[in-house]
Order: sequence, then C-alpha cells, then structure tokens
Amino acid sequence: MTPREHDPVLHDASDARLLSGLSGAGVYLMTRDGRHWFVRKAARSAAASARLRGQAAKQARFQAAGLRTPQILAEGEHEGRFYFDMELVRGLDAASWLRRATLAEVRSFGDRLCDYLGAAASAAPLAQSPNPGLFEAIYGKLCTVAAHPAGQHLAPDVLAALFLALDRVRRLGTRQPTLCHGDLTLENIVVGDDGALTVLDLLDAPWEHYWQDVAKLHQDLAGGWYLLTQPRIASSVLDHLSRRLQRTATQLDPAYPEVHALLLAATFVRILPYARDDAERAFVEARVAHFASLSRSEAP
Repeated sequence: MTPREHDPVLHDASDARLLSGLSGAGVYLMTRDGRHWFVRKAARSAAASARLRGQAAKQARFQAAGLRTPQILAEGEHEGRFYFDMELVRGLDAASWLRRATLAEVRSFGDRLCDYLGAAASAAPLAQSPNPGLFEAIYGKLCTVAAHPAGQHLAPDVLAALFLALDRVRRLGTRQPTLCHGDLTLENIVVGDDGALTVLDLLDAPWEHYWQDVAKLHQDLAGGWYLLTQPRIASSVLDHLSRRLQRTATQLDPAYPEVHALLLAATFVRILPYARDDAERAFVEARVAHFASLSRSEAP
C-alpha cells in the first residue's frame, strides 16, 4: 500500500513517498500532476497539530537569521491534522557534501555556520521555551528518560556524572533564550551548488538557545550519529568544524566549554526512547557514557 492510499492527509496527491516520520509528523515527497514535486509535512494526529503549527511558524520566520529555509507554499488541515507544503530544495545533505568537499569548501561551510551562531546569539527566540532555563530542560529530560524502560540500562555512574555536571549548570546562572533551529544536524542541512545552506525540519527545543544548535551539530561531528545511515566523513573535516564551532561558541559566551560535553550527552539521552533496535540503543548508550565521562573534566 502506498503512502497516498494509506494516509488520508495525502488525499490530493497523485503520487507520494514517505521521506521520514519522527517528532509526531510525517514528511512526504508528493505531486499532484506527476511533474511538479513538493514536500508535505503533516501531523500524525490532531493532537500533534499544535506543535506542527509552531514549527511551520518558526520555519517561516527563520530565514531572516541568515540560513535559508524551504519556502512554505501552503498550509491546510485534514480531519483535524495540520499540514504544510513547502518547496523541494535541491542539493546534497551536509554529510554527503562534506565527504567530497575541498578544504576551501569546508572552511566556507564552517564560516556560514559560525556566522549563523553569531546572529542567533543576539536574536530573540522564535518559539517559547517549554522550560525556564537549561538546568530545568536537562534535569527534566534526565528524570523522564531514567524512569523510561529505555533508560533502565544507563549505569548509575553515568547518571551520577550527568547530575554532577548539571549542578555546575545551575551555578552558571540563567541565560536569556535566543534564536535556535532545534534540530541542527548534518542531515537537516542541504548544501546547494553555490555552497548556500538551507536548513530543514526546525523543531521546538527544550530550551530555545543557540547552545542547543552547537550541541546538535556535535551529535554528528563528535558523536558520529550520521554513521547509522551514511559512510564515514574524514576525521580532519569533522575536527576542523568542531574546533571552529566550539571556538565561536566560546567567543560568544566564555562559559560554553563548561556545558559542552553535558549538552552532547543530553542530546543522546533524548534519543534513547526512540532507538529502533538493540544495536542503535547500544550505540546511543555508548555515546551517553562517553560524553558523561567527559563532562567530569569540564571546567568547574
């Protein structure tokens, strides 16, 4: 059964193909006439519609920050399920592009991301944070995952390291929310022929702040999350981008090095309940343990 036949939210499509289906929404490549293709992101249930409306609004406003987003063509609702249609962006995902990029192209890619971080740090958030600060966001997620069956395999010493690092976050004091993509992974960056970056799948973040975007990028750069679906990128490329991003984040806020490993561990903690099989769960658990260990040595 094709997605068009299976899902009534695709009622107006002559052809449709499922691209992904996470965060309460399905993303489809579809056409009405067999010639002009576009992308539809649709809530999987009426209950998920409010969150998806917020994501659409965030995407529409994000372009002013310097990173392009797909143009939203239309919005609609079917049986209480909100959806929005957007242009099909042509190019390579950043992981595929970086595998064959020249040194100059890698440097330009890093420049563009660092320019975005600089703009994001001084811009107001496009969504309201569900938590008042970073401490509350990570503490709440750690408690939720620790109580979830997926979190039962986390070793006590790993959780202890994370909670100790979290206490340092509490002592740092508050930071004002800023602009934030919410899920800035290599998979969600498309690089065009001219090197321009288009970002996809903006999400509401547990805490709207550019630190979240730095950590999400490192989910791939240092944590190797992309390796579950893609061939390996040269370590020199990953290391160069990691150093550039961390240096920029530290220039923007000297406290960033104190939270880097903890933020990375937290990004993998959030993945645990969604691990698709034992191998993926083991991969994620190993990353949580690794970055929890690194968090012990972060500057006090």
